[in-house]
Amino acid sequence: MNSLIQELTTELKSNTQIKDSIVVKVVLESINNSVLLGVSSSDVLENALSTLDQLAQATVNENLKEVVAKFKKMAVKPTQRLQNMAKEAGISIKIKALKESAMYGDPTFKYTISKIEEKLAGIPEFRLIGVISEALTPYSYDKNVADTISELAKYVNENRAKLEVINAIFEMRQTSSMIYSESIAELENSLLENSYSSDTLKMKMRGKSTLPIVNRLINTLSMVESKLSGKFNIGLGNGDAKVNSIIAPFCKISESEAVVFVDIDVAALVTTAEKQKIVYKEVSKFPAVQRDLALVVDRSVTYAAIEFAVGTVKLPKLKNIRLFDVFESDKLGVNKKSMALSCTFVDEEKTMTDTETDSMVAKLIGAFEKELGAEIRK
Repeated sequence: MNSLIQELTTELKSNTQIKDSIVVKVVLESINNSVLLGVSSSDVLENALSTLDQLAQATVNENLKEVVAKFKKMAVKPTQRLQNMAKEAGISIKIKALKESAMYGDPTFKYTISKIEEKLAGIPEFRLIGVISEALTPYSYDKNVADTISELAKYVNENRAKLEVINAIFEMRQTSSMIYSESIAELENSLLENSYSSDTLKMKMRGKSTLPIVNRLINTLSMVESKLSGKFNIGLGNGDAKVNSIIAPFCKISESEAVVFVDIDVAALVTTAEKQKIVYKEVSKFPAVQRDLALVVDRSVTYAAIEFAVGTVKLPKLKNIRLFDVFESDKLGVNKKSMALSCTFVDEEKTMTDTETDSMVAKLIGAFEKELGAEIRK
């Protein structure tokens, strides 16, 4: 018997508010007979929910209505549930409502709405929340517009972690790289299970945490959780992470991980901190964009040379560039090697578009070709 059908029958038998109803007993018998006759699980579930729904409406049974609504939601196919998550902010519905408001009579507002609709035609809703809020802000004197901005802000605040995961899946798909296929499946399952904390993903994706987008996602989730809980988490380190001058108990938990217990001299820490000016910056509310590049260069080329090439182009939105793989093979050419780079772009004021990102990546490629004689592996 399908697990969802089993859950439904268990619910109907155990729910004290409805289990003694003759109607429910008839539906349970119908389910058992259909299963014995070999009716497909999807048809059994659909027929049972349809019958229960009709009976709930006819008898005005609120408890039965709740059960039907619960299982209808659970019956939605995983793919559709994921698609629904990406549209939870309800942007298209909100834009439609604004077009029906009196404000739409303002020509400038009408033009703004038309530009938003153009973006929605080619970019997923969840990546445009910040852009749309920013575009609508000049018209926030109108109550309908102000309410829309407020609702979007509330949605982002309540679903920031989920949005980070959805955005990471989108970026992984954009790379068209097979190395992310397992990560995408794991993250989609995590969304469906509503289990995607940074610690949970570290455990589920232990062998994939060095992949650039996975690494960034886990660190970002850790920061989001720290902000919500008020607790500090140093996140997941990478090749650039260093911890120096520590003498402390050490517990090895795997070949590549260990737990270190540190007793910090608070007085010395405070004294040192008082001598330094601490500057901090709030984590950007707009999603970072990740792009990976593989350069074929001479074997003599160093990472320092790559950093120099990057420095020849002014890209303030390029926040990080990291070497995550080096591959050597005669198939690449005589004395050639491939250096794989992960580039992270962030616009502090708005969500970046693919066109903007493509333009910056093109400038980087131009610098690598000019300074290093590099070829880009497709």
